[in-house]
Amino acid sequence: MPEPLPEPGPRTWTSGHRPVSRHARTRRLRAGLWALLCGALWPVADAAAASPPLATREEYAACLDAQDAIDRRKASITQAVDELQALAQRMRAADEDLSAQVKRHTPRTNAELASYNAAVDRRNAAARQFNARNDALQKATEALNEQVFKANEQCGAMVIASDVKAEVDEARRARSRQ
Repeated sequence: MPEPLPEPGPRTWTSGHRPVSRHARTRRLRAGLWALLCGALWPVADAAAASPPLATREEYAACLDAQDAIDRRKASITQAVDELQALAQRMRAADEDLSAQVKRHTPRTNAELASYNAAVDRRNAAARQFNARNDALQKATEALNEQVFKANEQCGAMVIASDVKAEVDEARRARSRQ
């Protein structure tokens, strides 16, 4: 039989709940431990039944080919990013040079204004080309990310037998030597 509740008196805790007896705490603790124990045992049996099947040679080779394609695409995008950064630096330098020229000698005649306007037009055209290249590069990066996501989804949890791995790796080495 549970212990009787204490006589109501001034509350010293803020939750407004009545104190729990030692017996009730023990019961709750035992129930919680039992639930943890049961919950910890059943998923182990389910995990063993849900283990993925071994990958075939073709599946493993396709995953390796997909990774090679990702690596080539990543190298191409990295090179394009480097080229775009170098172009951005050249454009900044050209902007600073044009600014310095205008500060040294403000265009006063119609010929000087026409020359300045032509330089600004060339700069604006270069900026539009830069932005177009940047947008294309961003789309290529998004496509690469999608390709990586799909490859990870298909190959990330793949279980490969050691003999299949050795056979496919040897076939790829032989193919690369040719």
